Order: sequence, then C-alpha cells, then structure tokens
Amino acid sequence: MPAQPDSLALLAAARDAFCEILLPRLPEAAYPEAGRIAQALDIVLRELTTAANRQSAGLSEPAAKSSRRLATDIRAGRYDEPGPDRDDLHNKLRRATAAKLAIDNPEYK
Repeated sequence: MPAQPDSLALLAAARDAFCEILLPRLPEAAYPEAGRIAQALDIVLRELTTAANRQSAGLSEPAAKSSRRLATDIRAGRYDEPGPDRDDLHNKLRRATAAKLAIDNPEYK
C-alpha cells in the first residue's frame, strides 16, 4: 500500500493542477483573479514549507510567547542602549524580515 501524501504534497499538487490544467482553460477575463489565487497558493505553500523546515531543524519556538517576551523587553528599554543585546535584536529582526520576504515575495532582492 503506497504511503499517503502529506499536506504539503497535496497542496503542491493542487497548485500545479490549478496552474497547469485549469488556468489555461479559463476565459481571459478570469485571469486576474486566477492569478491572485495562484499567488495565494504559492504563499501558503512557502509558509508551510518554511514552518515544516524550521520544525524539523528544531528551530521552532512558540511565536506568541516569543513575541510577548520581546515586546516586554522592548518596553522595558532592554534594547535602548547600543550594545550586544541591541545588535542581536537587529540581526534577528533582519533575519525575520528576510524570511518573511522570502515567503511573501521570493523574487525580491
């Protein structure tokens, strides 16, 4: 009995079928909306792939807890003065922004 495909594989297959089979058969008037649907599928697939990769690499941390802790630290002034903590925060924010951009707009350089 073959293994069942995972959610990422199913989503990728659905996106491929939509883009390769259905999209070319749509009337031209439907192209703008169909393009937005294809982009949405791509974004969701990249988000899920990134999350799965982070989890398998042991890098996932509950986002809400991490965000609350960071907000508390910023309000407390932990990053106001130049130093290693602020440099570390800036580096983390740059990496987080680059990771989010890789999902939302992977062609942006």
